[in-house]
Amino acid sequence: MTFLFALFLGLIAFWHFRFAGSALFPPVLFTGLWAAVLFALALSGDHFYPMSLDGLSLLLLGSVSFGLGGYAGLLLSPASSESQRPERTYTYRLPISFVLNSGIVIFLASLPSYWTRVQKIVAGGEPGDFWVGLRTEISALDGGGLGVFAYLGAFASFLGVLAIYDLKPGATIWVRLRVLVLVVLALVFHLGTGGRTDSLLFFFTITGLGWLKGNRIRLAPALVGGTLAVAIFALVAVLLGKGADRDSSLLDNVRTLAPEIQHYILSGTVAFDRYVRGFVLLAPTPRTLHFPLAVAAFLGSRVAVPELVMPFTDTPNITNVYTMYMPYYEDYGWAGMVVLPFVIGVLATMAYRAARRGVPHGSILYAYFIGGMVLAVAGDQFIMALSHWLQIGGYCIFLFRRNREPVTLPVGGPSGRFQPFPSQLSNRGS
Repeated sequence: MTFLFALFLGLIAFWHFRFAGSALFPPVLFTGLWAAVLFALALSGDHFYPMSLDGLSLLLLGSVSFGLGGYAGLLLSPASSESQRPERTYTYRLPISFVLNSGIVIFLASLPSYWTRVQKIVAGGEPGDFWVGLRTEISALDGGGLGVFAYLGAFASFLGVLAIYDLKPGATIWVRLRVLVLVVLALVFHLGTGGRTDSLLFFFTITGLGWLKGNRIRLAPALVGGTLAVAIFALVAVLLGKGADRDSSLLDNVRTLAPEIQHYILSGTVAFDRYVRGFVLLAPTPRTLHFPLAVAAFLGSRVAVPELVMPFTDTPNITNVYTMYMPYYEDYGWAGMVVLPFVIGVLATMAYRAARRGVPHGSILYAYFIGGMVLAVAGDQFIMALSHWLQIGGYCIFLFRRNREPVTLPVGGPSGRFQPFPSQLSNRGS
């Protein structure tokens, strides 16, 4: 039965592709991802509990709703062709070199204070392994504890993505080195959470950006992003002792890490099915309203803020990830599986169309959407991550602007192809 649902989702993804003519169309990526997950589960045999008809139907419903949202997004956003409107140029509000170089200075200056905060978090827990203690305390604090440094980590990721977006052929050695420095600094701040989700989101966003720069799904960015993802997965596994051991050989760690990666990718879908079937009992809590409730609590209101860390369940191996659908279904039932994926599909497609029109922040936002869609198998990176999206959106509003005057096109003009990275984007000072 799981195989049949996987096949059906694969056919739907192919239909989306035939309609849009691009594998980057959000419903193609999203539906194709879930088809691949179900195919992998079907091939896993008895490694996981079998999926129920209710659970599979909900996954199908979510993918169909997302796809319908994608088509609604096409209707709500301007066409990709710019032939019917005056050519406009997008510029940076500040010289890009100043922004990126200043970011590096800020991050480097913050590292001593950041390390002090991390040490205090570990000291507040039980004595033991440093990284295990850090992860335990961060989880106990519901993902908090880092304070302003959590926002600094998101900003470091954004500047890393921006540096890659701005990287052009023939760039100087410093411009290329700056990309590497920002990527490393972003990872340093993410490792302070003791987890890997932020780092994985960063890598998959970079992968999506590489696809957008080539205007198609290319193997090279996927290999780079996948390699980095496996590397950070292995590093955290070694530090936390999850499927890897510092005292074991590389070959032994590879053998034990492969099932751990399989578990991380697929167990969330089975765990969600376990909740649908009633094997996981949770206290009623509006988990999708975590961000507004957290803001209200910060402002002094006496409201209970739902926890982000989920309880463990068996798949049969233990996990506490339940896919992006868990809070939607937990809070609103079948209606949540219809409405929320539809809204996300609309927004993702609007960002996709903006990228196709050459809007720079459209490319960056849609790259983040791609990262969020990939990680949908482990948790929600959209509704539950509203704070993160507000930060990214705020950075884009602050950084980019559109000139209102029509721009005189260079001799030869545009070729008519969709160019997500227009040559007219000002690159002052980079």
